[in-house]
Amino acid sequence: MEINQQIFDKFIKRINLGGRLPVEELPNRVRSLFDCIKERANHKIQMVYDSPNRKFVPIHCDFIDNSKVNAVAFTDNQDYIGINAGTVVILYDLFHRMLMHPGILRSVVPAPGYGGDVPYPPPFMPIVADLRLHDIQLKTSSNPDRKAYADILTNMALDFLIDHEIAHLRNGHVDYLCHYSNKAPFIMEAVGKNLNEHLSLTYQTLEMDADSVALQYNFLAILDYSKSIRDKTKNLQSWEKPYIREDIAIFSLLYAIYFVFRIFNQQSWSIDELKTSSHPPTPLRYQMIFELVNKVANKHGYKNFTYRKNKLLRLNRIVLSEAENAIELLTGKRDNLRGIKNALHPKSYSHITALLNHWKIIRPELDSFNRGGNLAP
Repeated sequence: MEINQQIFDKFIKRINLGGRLPVEELPNRVRSLFDCIKERANHKIQMVYDSPNRKFVPIHCDFIDNSKVNAVAFTDNQDYIGINAGTVVILYDLFHRMLMHPGILRSVVPAPGYGGDVPYPPPFMPIVADLRLHDIQLKTSSNPDRKAYADILTNMALDFLIDHEIAHLRNGHVDYLCHYSNKAPFIMEAVGKNLNEHLSLTYQTLEMDADSVALQYNFLAILDYSKSIRDKTKNLQSWEKPYIREDIAIFSLLYAIYFVFRIFNQQSWSIDELKTSSHPPTPLRYQMIFELVNKVANKHGYKNFTYRKNKLLRLNRIVLSEAENAIELLTGKRDNLRGIKNALHPKSYSHITALLNHWKIIRPELDSFNRGGNLAP
């Protein structure tokens, strides 16, 4: 292994997450999936290097030999991002099996005469006790447009996750927690429980900031790409077609982000856990992302962004409806709506206010740790 790979492997083992995944030893088809994600991550990291106001040490992105859903950002003389193999495979498998089902997202990617591919219904977020990557069969739709759209959703989800981890490093979150909380220099995406209220609010506020950065980068990139595809109009490839309509492009990003939150926080939650968890529950976290969309577009002067609040609200309802429909068709049962109902509870609204107020406290403290990241005001 190279030096960076050795350091990565040693740290991941030290915090009991497993070890470095030897991607180079995987079968070609599985390896190509991980190589593609690594290439996208390195492209994003290079963009950070090229930014004019960076105060940045190098970042090494790699994969963790662990079947659970998790990702981590840590520092050890330089910066590192680790993504669990389980996260990659589950996101890929989830979106591709969705698009193998003729009843899922059919209004987004019409496929007249397509009857689906069997077997398509897996359990939602399979529990992979032993992820045998050498034996795994990556399933996909036989319809080229639906296969391409599944790839788009997978890439959007992982792009958001990678930018989220970069934000933890670039915005100084990891260094801040290490300095003020005497914690080891890492942040994990797996949800932690039973924290004291101050630490819980701090973690959740930092997660909110990282979500904001990741949403901004990906949302603005999609608006630009959608415009470039509309200017092209002719001879479109399968992976370009979903970007012709701006509303479909935005829907796709929100849909992908929603399922990132879902797979990282599968457990039901109660109002009493709001101030003891490391991450906001999925409905609240997604709601905060949705509220940012219009603000980001307006802030950056995107005149081509044609959606106003009432249209976004309608689009948001479609995202949630399509997501819950997909879960029902894949599992054969309706999702438990208790979490959504909890999100409408007055204490949930009060919690969002508490997070915003806590951000005002820690925001000035982050300045000395910020490495050129876009901290929210």
